[in-house]
Amino acid sequence: DCILPTEPPLADGAAFDPQTRTWRIIAEAPVPFAWAVSALIGRTAYFWIPGQPGRSGAAPAFLAYEIDADRWHELQLPPGDMQQSGIVAAGDRIVAFSGTDELGELPDLIFDPTVGRWTDLVADPLSPSFDRSMAWSGRELILFDHELVANPGSERPSLVRAAALNLATGTWRRLPDSEVLGGPW
Repeated sequence: DCILPTEPPLADGAAFDPQTRTWRIIAEAPVPFAWAVSALIGRTAYFWIPGQPGRSGAAPAFLAYEIDADRWHELQLPPGDMQQSGIVAAGDRIVAFSGTDELGELPDLIFDPTVGRWTDLVADPLSPSFDRSMAWSGRELILFDHELVANPGSERPSLVRAAALNLATGTWRRLPDSEVLGGPW
């Protein structure tokens, strides 16, 4: 419930080189933003910018930044009502996922940079959930979540669950339930 700034966000930026311990100014982003979720594929950084409704100049955007060329590209926004809460690099593609099904289930999406297009990700095998996150194992996309349970009044705690997607075959496999409420699985 913080009050939004009245000034639009900025589009300037800088990059830090940990080897030389120096900063350099980078090209201005085509869309100003206050915060973003990011993922890296090779030498291109992708930025999912949810925007800030009610703040001037703070529109949602999906951007790619070519590090070596110091060049930005504005990419196609994911279809739908823009409620994806995170992105993760999955091999040579970007996956945008919803953080919760509490307000209704939304499809997770996959972006192929070679064609510049979003498509629906194969639906996962887990029941509606909250606290959803995804990670790339190097071979599979792993979904972590918590089953939606009555709160208060659940007969059991909602432990971390997981499923793994093979992007090549489009098939999910259910992983054993964890014995933890959160944190590393």
